[in-house]
Amino acid sequence: MKAIIPDGSQANDKTGKRVRAALTAQLQTQGRDVEQIALCEQKIGNCAGDFFCWIRTPGMCNVNDDNHLYVGALPAPMIETLERIAARWQGRETRRQLFAAIANCGFPEAHQCVTALAICETFARQAEYTWVGALALGAGQMINGGPLMEGGGKNNLMRHSLDMAAAALSKGKAIPKAARDSLAKPLIPHWLYWLMAAYSWLLQAKHYRAVRLLWRQPYLTRTQ
Repeated sequence: MKAIIPDGSQANDKTGKRVRAALTAQLQTQGRDVEQIALCEQKIGNCAGDFFCWIRTPGMCNVNDDNHLYVGALPAPMIETLERIAARWQGRETRRQLFAAIANCGFPEAHQCVTALAICETFARQAEYTWVGALALGAGQMINGGPLMEGGGKNNLMRHSLDMAAAALSKGKAIPKAARDSLAKPLIPHWLYWLMAAYSWLLQAKHYRAVRLLWRQPYLTRTQ
């Protein structure tokens, strides 16, 4: 079984790269062939809206780009890619493919990824893939930096979840609930996250001489 990992992270998103590298290593350990696709490095054009993919060349896109398939959410290039894959494979007689997803967000709560993962599940249904679950990580920016295979603390938590997910996926099984629950645990207390966020905002506002503007409430309805 070959695993294809399309990564919709932005070019400067170190978290996405770290997670992709760690999952690739785990799947390769399980003896799987893995192909990584960084969508930020691809030339993916917007839909032209000409319906050529329906009328002139059914199932094929008229846009000349690197995406040779017809074409709190997912990055636009990722959605564009999923739409094209779904349109190309819908209704075809092929061997059932498995589809799983991993999402991270800057907020500490993993449930902030619900919308993005719902889009992935919808794609799996429309492309007639078998949805095998997802992993959601809150405060993803905290793992920016060193490789996930090193260090402890939050890296241990991430590695443990990826280990369980990779072992299950390599056997054609769904991501276990234990892996999902383990990764969904907050990396830091909410109060500490908001304290750090507020301090960061103040520093940036001070840099741009806009501290007073933070307290403005131009749309607040005031009662007499």
